[in-house]
Amino acid sequence: MLESLAVALLKTIVVFIFESSVRDGTKVNVEGAPDWYMKDERGSLCVSTHAYGYMSAVEEAKDKLYPKMEEELKRLIKKAVYENFREVKNQKERRFILSVVEDSKLSLFVEGNLRVKNVEYDKKRGIAFARGCISREDFVTYEKARVREIAKSLSEKRAEEAFEELEMIK
Repeated sequence: MLESLAVALLKTIVVFIFESSVRDGTKVNVEGAPDWYMKDERGSLCVSTHAYGYMSAVEEAKDKLYPKMEEELKRLIKKAVYENFREVKNQKERRFILSVVEDSKLSLFVEGNLRVKNVEYDKKRGIAFARGCISREDFVTYEKARVREIAKSLSEKRAEEAFEELEMIK
């Protein structure tokens, strides 16, 4: 039961983030920004940042990518789950879905998998631009492992509850 829900949940989240028009529909052109700024790369989820200042702004713009990507992933996962699984009534299934949404290791995943793709510094205006991306493959691998881990822990919990019920019967 949870296994089929896990597969459906994983597929929905991946399709929603990487193949839907959620992100593709918006075309942003910021005057003075590089042409890659605020644009996705095919097969990747990308975020862009900027920072003002001297050359230290380059590192600041790059550092801002990590929390921005984490927030974007959280937002998209919540939206995918809300739009596709809000009708689930079964409590065990709802707990499973919520455990997928609440990801305590997401920041570690982002830190280890975000690739800084572009950095540009405009010396004349004192502004640095940065873009970082996470590949679809890296995200799918991560989510598959998470879903398996969550399903396993819920199965173990169900087994414990069953043994407790047997103990109470004695």
